[in-house]
Amino acid sequence: MTPICPHTLTNRPLVVRADRGLSVTNVSADHAILTVDGLWSREVEPGDVVEVRKATRPLRVFRPRSSFFGILRQKLSWESASMRHATTEACLPKLRSC
Repeated sequence: MTPICPHTLTNRPLVVRADRGLSVTNVSADHAILTVDGLWSREVEPGDVVEVRKATRPLRVFRPRSSFFGILRQKLSWESASMRHATTEACLPKLRSC
């Protein structure tokens, strides 16, 4: 479980054993927003309980053949010979800044 702002010292990621569950209660007087994997959101009203546990089935994850940056390089033609030549020519006068 990872808080939305894990960079602050008081909000740290939490690791729970696979054979245990986790129960979180909204003790605030206001509603809160629960976001799952950055895609699905729902309001959690005061007093609502959210229970988290291991799924009964394994999660199937898509793994592309190329990395995200490899695909980006290919789509933007960053690996073409003319691009490398243009970059090198632009950097020759000021090698330390490139």
